[in-house]
Amino acid sequence: QQDYALSDMSKSCCAFFENITKQISEFNLHGSQSNSQELQTIQKKPFQEGQSNSQIPGIDPILNLIQNELCIELSKERQALTLQLFTEVEEECQIKSIDQLHSITELTISGNKKYQGGSISAFSLFLHQIPNVETLNLSFSNSGIQDEYFIKVLSKLPMLTEIKILNIDLSKSEFLKDKSLEQIARVLKSLPKLVQLDVNFQDCDGFSELGILAFLQIFPEITKLEVLSLDFEGLKSFTRDELKFLLGGLSKLNRLQSLSLNFQGCSKIETSVIKVLSKRLKISSPRLTNFKLLLNKFKTNNPIFVNFTKQLSFKKATSFSLSLTDSADLSDKWLESLAEQIGEMTSLTNLYLSFAECPRLG
Repeated sequence: QQDYALSDMSKSCCAFFENITKQISEFNLHGSQSNSQELQTIQKKPFQEGQSNSQIPGIDPILNLIQNELCIELSKERQALTLQLFTEVEEECQIKSIDQLHSITELTISGNKKYQGGSISAFSLFLHQIPNVETLNLSFSNSGIQDEYFIKVLSKLPMLTEIKILNIDLSKSEFLKDKSLEQIARVLKSLPKLVQLDVNFQDCDGFSELGILAFLQIFPEITKLEVLSLDFEGLKSFTRDELKFLLGGLSKLNRLQSLSLNFQGCSKIETSVIKVLSKRLKISSPRLTNFKLLLNKFKTNNPIFVNFTKQLSFKKATSFSLSLTDSADLSDKWLESLAEQIGEMTSLTNLYLSFAECPRLG
């Protein structure tokens, strides 16, 4: 058993690989385990000056270890990768050389089976080979992934310092708990170039009120955000306190150009959501041109609703979406103030309004 750093791909490194392949039965590369049969796949060509990394003996074994433990799909454009945990990848979509990884600008990590952590060591090695990723998609909707292993995945992400766009879909991931939310907040702090964030926590029943608060505390600190989408639909632990905290954080984001909020099915804020929004929805960004808000089953009265609509005075908006569905309180009269605010949005090119299942509307 030996430890050997592979950062310097030199003649000695190649010679080392050629010498050990017949002498040992097990080899751990940055924690990625491979057996002797796999090690025999190392190329035996003599090293020649001027060879590219993908041709040097010792590089391809790194790729083999990554490919064997992490199923990676390369897009046809050769600029996007999909990492699917414990699934199979078609031959034409497999990575053929390390050089291909260096040009990757978009990475999708997904898993639709129960993640057991066997790939995490190779995952760390893999991330070192894709330093230029600018868009990262974490897609674990209904995946069964648990805290312990999801946190391990998240802990490796700060090495991707070029990330500008981060999309996190954890909808219906019933086994995730508060520790995952805390780790997500740490990751967000470590991404200095992040300008776009899309988070989906729909029907994540494992999150408590304290966990949600831990996540929301990050927003006053990531002030470079230009695009933000937060989906809390069906989140039973989202309360009035969390809503106030969130709105306080949003008021600090003075570069926002697009904001999307979904509170549908958040049963604990049905009686207070309009009142809280009417007092605290204060977007300081003069650049906001795209706004979307989804609510349902809310309760309010006329003065509060009028105050709420005044907070929707985004005169420079080019896109405005508002869904106020399934509310017994919403009436024709109460919509007059909303109509006035929309009438002042003279730059609108996209307008979406939904008042489905509001029985008092004529």
